[in-house]
Amino acid sequence: MTALISYLNKGRWWTVDGGRTTINGGRWTMDGLLWTILLLCFAFVASGQTTGYQGKRLMFKTDLVSPVSERGINMGLEYVVLRNAVLGLDFSLTGKQYTQRITSYYDMYNEDPPIAASIRDMQVGITGQYFLNTALPAPKGSYVFGKYAIGQADIFAVDHIMREGEEDFLEGFEINNISSHQFDLGVGYQEVFFSFLLVDFDIGVSVASLFLNNNESELLPHREVLVGDFARKHGPNIFSLGVWRDTPGGIGLSMHLKIGILLF
Repeated sequence: MTALISYLNKGRWWTVDGGRTTINGGRWTMDGLLWTILLLCFAFVASGQTTGYQGKRLMFKTDLVSPVSERGINMGLEYVVLRNAVLGLDFSLTGKQYTQRITSYYDMYNEDPPIAASIRDMQVGITGQYFLNTALPAPKGSYVFGKYAIGQADIFAVDHIMREGEEDFLEGFEINNISSHQFDLGVGYQEVFFSFLLVDFDIGVSVASLFLNNNESELLPHREVLVGDFARKHGPNIFSLGVWRDTPGGIGLSMHLKIGILLF
């Protein structure tokens, strides 16, 4: 019978002088102040021209798919910056689990290890949307979008330990503070109900990378292979097409169904 060391039971998380402005002087005089006020006025006027939907431009949204597909959360704030353009700040926390494929364990027990591996990834991203129907002001209608996010990930996995003359066992190990990047590109559609309720559906291609080589901890070569085997699926939340370049991480399809509110 395989013994699992107590380390696995800890539950890590299942737990910014001439009356003129001078660069060198670093001080403002009356001319500099007037220019500042003038620029602020231009910015205010430009903002006033951004009508949004019935005058509302700021939105808060949360994803309904992430808790199911990624065991996490995804939410963000978005702002209409032009009549047909939206910029946003996105936050996501995912905790996907994976079945590990360990050849030596399978050969011995004819099954995969019962303990699931996991990747916990926290990211902050910038999103951009361009709405295609010029007759309707954003954020209503169909759009194309792009998103770039960076963050840090923690990986938990198990290794099959076999020593001559001893009982084999599964040993858990972790790799922490791994730099993670993700890029998404796709299309979507957003509808507004009752002048404040948002329903947003999008689908696109996701590309993710986990930079294990930037981590300070030393990872045994065979354990890097173990991690790479399931990390190739990390990123896309619907379907993974395989690895992306030479770093662990996947490329595939992602889908989101978000609900939100128009704030003001």
